Amino acid sequence: RFVESVVDQIKSLPFKEPFVIGLYGPWGSGKSSFILMIKDKIKKKYSESHFFLMDFNPWIYKSEGMLLLNFFKELFKATGTKFKKQKNAKNFAKELFAYASYLSVPAATLGLGASVMDGGVSFAAILGGQKILESISNFFENEKSLEKIKSDIDKMLDKLAVPLLIFVDDIDRLTNLEIRQLFKLIKLTANFRNIRYVLLFDDKIVAQAIGKDFGLGNEDDGRLFLEKIIQLPINIPKIDPDIHYEYTIGLINKILDERKVKTH
Repeated sequence: RFVESVVDQIKSLPFKEPFVIGLYGPWGSGKSSFILMIKDKIKKKYSESHFFLMDFNPWIYKSEGMLLLNFFKELFKATGTKFKKQKNAKNFAKELFAYASYLSVPAATLGLGASVMDGGVSFAAILGGQKILESISNFFENEKSLEKIKSDIDKMLDKLAVPLLIFVDDIDRLTNLEIRQLFKLIKLTANFRNIRYVLLFDDKIVAQAIGKDFGLGNEDDGRLFLEKIIQLPINIPKIDPDIHYEYTIGLINKILDERKVKTH
């Protein structure tokens, strides 16, 4: 019931402005299992008729540049194939590339990949090698401001049929600096329209970490900071061991069935 309640709260948000939900729980409380339950409930109850889904794991990127780059790649991967026309997908890729360039993401790291409509995420593959060089040149000659580029990205995301739900787990594994970089990304850099963030972390650990850099340097100051980021905080209840066990066994059986593995 609690999982369904959270899903219904997310679904009930009536506006397209960016929104940040925080799911709080200490280490070992089953946050990762809980998020699997939420995604499973969404897929069963709503599918893509109400949400597009995206996972982002910030703790594997050790620099702000790589954090930004891979976020934009995952963002395009989650939404690029949802545009009805190839032209619109390419325009979206160009705007993301320009935005990344403004934010000092090294163009040389943008890489190669598959085509747009096949779910590719590489700006180089989307625009073509020569086009990349032209885009870099045009970027430095272009008088288009960062705010205008972001506004154009907002307008494109606004046209998506349903909101994008971005799940970010393991935030409490990050260093103090990485936590600040992630929250900056969510609240300032990528606070795009039609996006809902669902953040999972131990609020005590994160409040203590960011509190060291603000105010008097204590947990209370960290919580004040969190209140400016998290618009809907939700404390995860302790999951009944029997429910957890049944759900885990169900997931295992589902995977085995999908891969047609026979069990005895």
